[in-house]
Amino acid sequence: MANARSDEHIYNLSGGHCDKSGQQRLFPGDYLLHPKGLAHGAFVAIETTVFQVYSGEPDQLIDLQMIAANG
Repeated sequence: MANARSDEHIYNLSGGHCDKSGQQRLFPGDYLLHPKGLAHGAFVAIETTVFQVYSGEPDQLIDLQMIAANG
């Protein structure tokens, strides 16, 4: 979980974010905006590369959890 301290522009280059069930919701070429002050988080179940641009300060990290995939 993070809090955006400025507008955060995210361009998905490969892979993508997923929902809690693991279903992919963002794909290569997708754009996402986290406006300043927005609390947000991401589920990433596959290798993902993004290009992020901040208009000011980077996110304030509130919580980070890494969960190993069973397999």
